[in-house]
Formats: sequence, C-alpha cells, structure tokens
Amino acid sequence: MDMISVSGSYSGASVDILDKMAVTEIEDNVKSLEGVIETTTVISPGKFSIILEIQKGKDRYAMSDKIKDAVSLANKNLPSDMDEPTVTVIERSRDLI
Repeated sequence: MDMISVSGSYSGASVDILDKMAVTEIEDNVKSLEGVIETTTVISPGKFSIILEIQKGKDRYAMSDKIKDAVSLANKNLPSDMDEPTVTVIERSRDLI
C-alpha cells in the first residue's frame, strides 16, 4: 500500500486544541480527494500526524502534490504562529538478502 504522511506541530497546544484548530480541517480537505482510501490520525500534545492510504495504481507523487494543495487551503485558517504542516511520501523498501 502506498501512503502519504501529513505532519505538523504547534508548541504548547493540547490535543483538543490541535484537533479543533488544525487536524479536522486538514482531514476534511484531504479525505475528499480522489484516490485517498483511508486516513489514520495520531494527535499528541504539540504535534499531529495524518497517514493517508492511497488507492493502488495511483501515482503517489501526483497525489502528494494534490495533498499539498489541500493542506495549503487549510493553512489560511491555521494560527499564524503554527509551523506549516509538511507532506511526505512514505517510502517502503525491503532489504534483499
């Protein structure tokens, strides 16, 4: 499975504040994208991570660009002193013996 991560931080923010101020809006923007199958979110004090499972056969780098655009839309409503969330393609590799 191909996966893409959206992660961000906001120093001193509680889990509830992060969820209300940032995570919910970002999730709403990325869940609606064609090719996103499932999202898994982990929020801890001061930081969050959203893992997006991408439909098999989709170009994960093209999807990453679409997700970056969706996150940018949410950025307008995020606190100005919050670090900008980052989007990363999760690389999977296996060692050959």
